[in-house]
Amino acid sequence: MKTLAGLLVSRRQLLTAWFALRDREASWTARLLAVATLAYVLDPIDLLPDVIPVIGWLDDLGAFRLGLFLLFRLSSAPVLERAAARAQTADAQATRWLRRLLLALGLWLLMLLALGGWLLWQLAHA
Repeated sequence: MKTLAGLLVSRRQLLTAWFALRDREASWTARLLAVATLAYVLDPIDLLPDVIPVIGWLDDLGAFRLGLFLLFRLSSAPVLERAAARAQTADAQATRWLRRLLLALGLWLLMLLALGGWLLWQLAHA
């Protein structure tokens, strides 16, 4: 199970890569690699077509993971440090936002259930 978790990409890694590519000091080779990786993943003509249920998606995952690995290797340490700090801040803000959204949806659902119960009670006693 540990090897499967190593293949997956975390949200923090994606945010770090995004902020590293947006940094002014990011190298052009890293940016071109990111564009080439995204083009391969999004292009419907692959080495293994996506219509093959699992294998078609695994080659995209492998190409994306390889592109991310090379992006981190090609980027300088200061760029990655700044990007990681920004990714950590953005991830914390996204987590707070998600909690607030889930709380609002939970309250909305609770109110909807209360209204439904009240309507059923009105129909039963009418």
